[in-house]
Amino acid sequence: MLYLCSIAIVTPFEPGHHQQGQVLLSAFWGVCGLVALWVGLRRDQRPLRIAGFTLLALAVGKVFVYDLAKLASIYRVLSLVALGMLLLLAAFAYQRLRAVERRVL
Repeated sequence: MLYLCSIAIVTPFEPGHHQQGQVLLSAFWGVCGLVALWVGLRRDQRPLRIAGFTLLALAVGKVFVYDLAKLASIYRVLSLVALGMLLLLAAFAYQRLRAVERRVL
């Protein structure tokens, strides 16, 4: 499902605006990872949390390996800013939801 959505995001931008599609793809992977992490924390499902962390790690890897090497400077900045905001939100969600879980135990 994630693969099909990734193809649907990148394909319209292929002819002339390849860089915009790559930035959107990085942001999409980050958002999906954040959502999976948040749902896994809320439902206390370890496999979903691990999937969220894995998808966030893939987004980070893509940004550092592909986006920084291939994109123009403005798209690099957009990609890094979007990823940074998503990682901050993920860290905040993890810290807050884990703290609530620890208080309950």
